[in-house]
Amino acid sequence: MKSRLPVLLIALALMLSSIAFAKDELCQSTRSVLASRGATSDLSLARAFTRSDATAVPGAVAPIALSGLLNNIRRLIGIPPRPAQQVNEEQVRLATEKQLGPLQYSIAERDRQARSGSCNAAFKGLQASFASSRGAMEWDVSDGGLERFVVWHQDPLRTPAQLTASEPVVAAQQAYSRACLQTDIPAEMDSVLVQRAVGILLIESEPICTVLRTGHEDVTTALHCFVSALSGSASEALVLARQRKATYWFIYEAEPDKRFEVCPESLPAGSAGALHPAIDRASLKIAATSAPVAPLRRVSAPKPGSSLYLRGYFAYADAPNSLRKLRSSQFGGCVALHTKGQCILHGCQTTPIMSGAPVFLRPEPGAAQAQLDLAGLHLGPASYGGAPDAASGICKGFDGNLISRANFAYQLEHQP
Repeated sequence: MKSRLPVLLIALALMLSSIAFAKDELCQSTRSVLASRGATSDLSLARAFTRSDATAVPGAVAPIALSGLLNNIRRLIGIPPRPAQQVNEEQVRLATEKQLGPLQYSIAERDRQARSGSCNAAFKGLQASFASSRGAMEWDVSDGGLERFVVWHQDPLRTPAQLTASEPVVAAQQAYSRACLQTDIPAEMDSVLVQRAVGILLIESEPICTVLRTGHEDVTTALHCFVSALSGSASEALVLARQRKATYWFIYEAEPDKRFEVCPESLPAGSAGALHPAIDRASLKIAATSAPVAPLRRVSAPKPGSSLYLRGYFAYADAPNSLRKLRSSQFGGCVALHTKGQCILHGCQTTPIMSGAPVFLRPEPGAAQAQLDLAGLHLGPASYGGAPDAASGICKGFDGNLISRANFAYQLEHQP
């Protein structure tokens, strides 16, 4: 027996090391698969959520069980505490100047503002269409305003009559997309770098947030993509994914024919209470991507008037799949409006599902760029920044209600 003891100890050590190795390698089992297996979506497909491939992906939820999950997703993208806002560049600029005085813009930004007339007209047309359709859509006051239309419209509980009544608003959204949003990445942003850095988070085939890729196996997005901003409790989708009954995926333009599974063990567990900007962030592990990682430089909060660039998913873009629905502001207005500490009010065009999008500094046309300058993550409407006396003490002296029509981003840690 004594002579066998070393052998038994070695065997035990090997067994324990294999268990530890298996634990370390859990995320290595994540998959990258061809995007044709459900990584694309459109509104009608998403609303029904009865894809023919719903059970073709191991661990996916059967179609009959997805209606409740999808309902949860629709409400999930509407927080915190209300969706990000589509904005009228002229209205936001005038409101900013009224509160803070004229801002110093670059020559290129002034040129973009001068060409914003068609966008402002399209936005006013969208507002008018929404106002005139509210009655026929049976829009309840508790549903909020135009900023909640995307969430409302994609809710599978909408009746055929409501969907028919909403068609003028959908057409106005599409007109807004053509007039205000840009498909192509401007040359000064370096399209190769942006395509490597920006992606979309899916639950099964449903886009729910925009994502920043920070490594071959690492992405960052907003925590409220997974939990309630009001309570911090896990969404139904998150619970199912942690049980391996549903799957989160990452897709991005640098490898458009693939989708990459999010490691279940890296998913957030929830929050102890209501979210605030400093904790509204989720770092995830994904199946290994192949494209080089875009160099990122985390910069200090931009000065008011600085040009910004935000690219995210727009549900009503005229495109056949999710990646081709990535859009950015086409004309003026995507600038820093007010900053304090790590809090940033900005005027970039945003809608639900753009939460978690990186906000980059935009250089002047013709400027060479070796990296992307990251100012922060877009999180929601201006009100998310709170009042100066907010209990959380985030960005002391910052007033998120100062420019109510603007949007809010939070700066990541600064790297000199």
